[in-house]
Amino acid sequence: MARFYNSIDKKAIISAFLIGPVLAMSGVPVLAKVPNDPSFSNQQIAWEQISLPAAWDKTTGSNQVVVAVIDSGIDTWHQDLSANIWHNLKEIPGNGVDDDGNGFIDDYDGWNFVENNNDVRTSVFETATSNADAVRHGTVIAGLVGAVGDNGQSGVGVNWQVRLMALRGIDNVGDGSELDIARAVDYATNNGADIITMSFVGDTPAPRLKAALRRAYERGLVIVAAAGNNRAIGKGDLADFPQYPACSDLGESANWIITVTSVDSADRLSSFANYGRCIDLVAPGQSLYSTERYAPQFGYAIEFGGPWNGTSFAAPIVAGAAALIKGVRPDWKAPEIIANLLATADSVAERNPGLVAQLGAGRLNISAAVSRALSSKPARGGLSTMYYTQGNALWQLALSDGATKFISRINGANITGLAAGLAANGQELVALLFKRGSKSYVRLVGSDGALRQEFFVGEEIKTGKQSNAFIKVRFLAAAPGEEPQVIVEQKKSATNTSVFNVFSLAGITAGTSSAITGVQAWDTLPNSKFITAELAKGVVTLSEWSVKGNMLRSLALARGVSAVDDLRVGGLFEASGTQAAVLFRQNKQIKLAVADMPTESVLVKNIAPSSTAPWKLRLGDLTSDGVLEVLAFPATGGLRPVTDARGRMQKNLSVPSFVGPTE
Repeated sequence: MARFYNSIDKKAIISAFLIGPVLAMSGVPVLAKVPNDPSFSNQQIAWEQISLPAAWDKTTGSNQVVVAVIDSGIDTWHQDLSANIWHNLKEIPGNGVDDDGNGFIDDYDGWNFVENNNDVRTSVFETATSNADAVRHGTVIAGLVGAVGDNGQSGVGVNWQVRLMALRGIDNVGDGSELDIARAVDYATNNGADIITMSFVGDTPAPRLKAALRRAYERGLVIVAAAGNNRAIGKGDLADFPQYPACSDLGESANWIITVTSVDSADRLSSFANYGRCIDLVAPGQSLYSTERYAPQFGYAIEFGGPWNGTSFAAPIVAGAAALIKGVRPDWKAPEIIANLLATADSVAERNPGLVAQLGAGRLNISAAVSRALSSKPARGGLSTMYYTQGNALWQLALSDGATKFISRINGANITGLAAGLAANGQELVALLFKRGSKSYVRLVGSDGALRQEFFVGEEIKTGKQSNAFIKVRFLAAAPGEEPQVIVEQKKSATNTSVFNVFSLAGITAGTSSAITGVQAWDTLPNSKFITAELAKGVVTLSEWSVKGNMLRSLALARGVSAVDDLRVGGLFEASGTQAAVLFRQNKQIKLAVADMPTESVLVKNIAPSSTAPWKLRLGDLTSDGVLEVLAFPATGGLRPVTDARGRMQKNLSVPSFVGPTE
């Protein structure tokens, strides 16, 4: 397959640094969480070095996180990668049409910027003109980021589940043009990537590539770059021999590229690895094993191999760590993720005398980074406190000791909805939806009861027994430093439909969804989405929606259901998860179902005999592991058990009786 590029635009030739395999290392430390992948034993030393198995006890990744791999292409058919390959779901594959209007036809798997087509699998036909290591290079990197874990196949990546966006910007020799790679960066930025990993360098500043990378960073993407492998030829000091894009942010106020160099298993700088003022982190870059381009009929007969050596392979490990962090903190963007990775690195100064301040913040420690991200995470629906109303008064319950605290009162009003969230400054906010006469308002107060804002939502219209009432409020999550939005449900009883109205905290209308039929309960999701439980003919269906009311997916949950009491969304199986917990009534029982929408799996358990009192759900992290527990309780309150999503007992909590809504 021919390579096409504009020779005028090829001012910066970017070469992938590939160092051939060397001898494998031995020694097997004890692990925390061990996957069943047969080749994991070859990876164990490196993964232990960065405390990765301990991080897996907290999270194994998220299929909501997209890592763009800009390299020589990915073997998207590989048995250990195919389940984690990103797909452009706005595109209909193979129809010859640019369905989403992004300028790329049939870019279902990504894009090939070298040959300018949608074939992202590295060609194996040009055997006479190809560099075999370059052909395998992109697939090796993809596997380090996200080879599927615990599937009994090959080995495992830093992330067991993730989305790998395949962008071919390096050819089969190992070279690429500045223009091609800059276009690949823009594609990643504009098509939903969260992280970009790049394992190539050049000695020319490449201004167009730098501009594209800066645009990506300003949109929140984490950018990871390899430092290069020139030390063995006497050009390893980046102060004297800067490499790009590794040094593209040098001298700027923000550290917006994570540049990674390689160390051996003893945290000593690799003999080939660059060092100096551009370095931010070090990571294992020797004796690594990963997925390889597999085409045995063309001489590529190994599916999972190594050992691989080079800063090329240290960089995707850090990109994988950034993806784990993004999974547990979807609210974080590049500045927060970069700061977290640097703050939790382990010093390698003692192992590298003579290289003081030349190896960045130190060696990556993924477990420490994940723990820090989780510990700083605002408790979404957390169990430390619970808000509830009695009459027109707002109360707070401290679930640690059962202490109650009066917060606020709205005189002459009927409170119909309640939600708790975080303002841009990190302070807790409570949204009260209330009625005065036929008019509905939202009042925003702090946890101390201080009034922040109040705005008009709408007026209830009654015709006979039919009404058009505003009945529930929630916060839509926002990025750090940005204010959340408020979403209010308007129920039209005549047609049993719900319309969702979005407001800024100042009360400015930000959008309205289309009508959704049969909504019984709902909650918000990250990324400005929400999920509903709809009941029709005894069947409960969970549906995921955009805030404009466009259905994204649905799942039939149970049959023979008489009512749905409540629904909550949170990480019930893992910190980065967004499982839906639903309370419903079936066969004279209150039942709890926990549904994972992406895998369409459901767990159901009995909670209690059916009662006339409404039941509520509350999710929170009692065990400080980032995974939420479940509290289901009736309006009458009392001593209630807290369990994990699989029904295992955690503790008992005493919940007061309530009259109005609870959050």
